[in-house]
Amino acid sequence: DAFLTYSRWSPTSMYEMLAFDGYGGNATMEQLQPGLIVNKPTTGWLCAQCENYTLGHGCFNSGALLWHRSKAAPILRAWWDSRLDDENDNFVNDRGEGLYGWNTADRAGNDMGEQNRLMYVYATNPRVRSLIWPVPRQKSEQFQSESCPDIVDENHVPCLQQDTAITAEWNPKGPHCLIRHMTDVKDTMDVITQTAELLLRHSDS
Repeated sequence: DAFLTYSRWSPTSMYEMLAFDGYGGNATMEQLQPGLIVNKPTTGWLCAQCENYTLGHGCFNSGALLWHRSKAAPILRAWWDSRLDDENDNFVNDRGEGLYGWNTADRAGNDMGEQNRLMYVYATNPRVRSLIWPVPRQKSEQFQSESCPDIVDENHVPCLQQDTAITAEWNPKGPHCLIRHMTDVKDTMDVITQTAELLLRHSDS
């Protein structure tokens, strides 16, 4: 349910562009080599949760993940080991509430559970934190939030993933993330197939 946005960007070139620390506050202007590049959510419920728990850059929309194979093992190992965590291993806000999706009763049936565990190991494991690079780096202009960019525009790119509705464009004009995630059609495979066929027909354009 996700498609590349541009024909000219390979996974390798996408990685090199996104791993450049040249955007947002405290940019080092260095080319980094993370094990994982993950996008932040743009707006919505998760953004409010990340602000509530003061997660900063560690707010992830993990619909699309860009891995560096030779550097991914420590992240995957820590994330897999965290499956044994219980409700005591959780973010807690100033009211003593745990982050939604982490309590024992809800975890198995909650779609956000695995995503939240990735955010938790990023926040609590220094080794993992050093290997994950969340993008985009720029703050939301409206809310001054590091967790969510609020918009995809020329001031909030490059970015890995943006959620879209029913259709995806191939080589669109203007600022876009490198992957379009079709969030609203997970149960409508014919729409996804038609979109893929359309993109393939225009792959040389």
